Amino acid sequence: MDYLPIIAEIIFITSSGVFSPGPLTFSVVSKGSSSGWKAGFLAAVGHATVELPLILLLFVGVGQLVKSLSRYISFIGGLFLVYFSVLQMKDSLRMMRDTPQASMNESKAKVLYRSPFLIGVILSAFNPFFLLWWATAGLKIVMDVLEVIPSLLLAIPFLYIFHVWMDFLWLSLIAHLSYKGKYVFGRYLGYVLLLFSILLLYYGVIFITKSIL
Repeated sequence: MDYLPIIAEIIFITSSGVFSPGPLTFSVVSKGSSSGWKAGFLAAVGHATVELPLILLLFVGVGQLVKSLSRYISFIGGLFLVYFSVLQMKDSLRMMRDTPQASMNESKAKVLYRSPFLIGVILSAFNPFFLLWWATAGLKIVMDVLEVIPSLLLAIPFLYIFHVWMDFLWLSLIAHLSYKGKYVFGRYLGYVLLLFSILLLYYGVIFITKSIL
């Protein structure tokens, strides 16, 4: 059997979610500026920790349940994004005020209790767009994979392997580029991170608004 068409479908549809700018992407850029590619890799591990059980649930037919919980998930995720954006804004303003090296050292210290892994978990588990993507576009992939590979024991790892590598590659890459970028931007890095903080705040407000209206 020719598996190339279904592999291509997984990769191309996956790219619509992986490469879309969102809260996790912006957070990884912020964390990557002080921790490098490891921040992106750990965030991807956190993301995968949420994603694998979700894929398993979709394979056993609970896509509608995911949709039904989206309002509550959106509200909780929005609150976290607002909180996280405020913390990032404080770091950004400190970078503008202090020397770049001093700001980086202080920002690194805060990584201890703002783990990239936990950020990956929370910004995936409480991101309604991520969950709805899997309940719609992702569910279509699941159904198509099952048509080609009827066995769940084979279909689940098949889909997961050809999907998850893109998350690790993309998040590690943007974290690495953010780390390298601090040497280019220097003192202006604070302004760049402030912009990403504002974008996170925007997403937080949108999530909360959608959960209420």
